[in-house]
Amino acid sequence: YLEMASYFDEHPQEADPLGMARLLLDSGLAMEFGLTLERLFPDGRPTTQKELDALPRITVEESKKENEPCPICMALFGEEKDARLIEMPCKHIFHEKCILTWLKQMNSCPSCRQKMADPVEEEWKRQEKRRVERERDLEELHDSMYG
Repeated sequence: YLEMASYFDEHPQEADPLGMARLLLDSGLAMEFGLTLERLFPDGRPTTQKELDALPRITVEESKKENEPCPICMALFGEEKDARLIEMPCKHIFHEKCILTWLKQMNSCPSCRQKMADPVEEEWKRQEKRRVERERDLEELHDSMYG
């Protein structure tokens, strides 16, 4: 007999944990289930492709750090004159190939651990703050009526 291929075999999908976080956030289910970003991503979240693309690429000459080593591979930046470097928002500089490997797992600088700005995380925090304020307002209302 002939077995039919599944949709997912024919159309492989990469897991998109940030997409799921956005869905939970936008639907309001995250608050209903008491989910936090820390619970969803206990080890930190990967950097999105959009964030990776937005990081400034610079040349070794532009960096003026020819005699300094890449903090990841420890090779001097000047050893490869045509090497592409990435400057993180915190101003730390890395070889592009070195930092991209790290950023596909984490969204922070490996030197100082400064997190990259994330609109999902900012919205999550804003909604959490609003939820706490709403609970406090309801408690205040309840106390004024029955207290």
